[in-house]
Amino acid sequence: MKQTIDSIYIFLLSINLSELSEQEINEVLSDSQNIPLFQNPIFILLIGAVTVFCFGVYFAFLLRSKLLSWEKSKVSPIPLGNFKTRSSWLLSFTGLTLLFTSVLQILDFSAKKSLIFSTITSFLTGFIMWKVIDNLMKQLELGKVKEIDEYF
Repeated sequence: MKQTIDSIYIFLLSINLSELSEQEINEVLSDSQNIPLFQNPIFILLIGAVTVFCFGVYFAFLLRSKLLSWEKSKVSPIPLGNFKTRSSWLLSFTGLTLLFTSVLQILDFSAKKSLIFSTITSFLTGFIMWKVIDNLMKQLELGKVKEIDEYF
């Protein structure tokens, strides 16, 4: 895949548009179509972005419904970790992993290294954010929400 993209890039840099024949243009375009869809970083980027958006919005709606039920009928927002919230959270950070991986591949990192780095980054970010949201829900239930300055 990298060779194909590099050859297209070098070809495009070295051409004069008036010197191109139709056969040469078709040859370059056919080379670019040899990349399988699931190995195309732009396709993976789109899948990751859609996954992050859909499951992130779903998680936000779940959290909003917990807050509204707590506000109206004092139903505790804890435990935060039921199946729906955990799965939507996990799937949104899986989409973030795909998004990071594809961006790193577009920037010419290897697929394996991109996936490892993206998985570690997404896992750490997701874990820390989950703890912050869980802590906020516990404070909300107790009625003692700390200001952001008290954390530092």
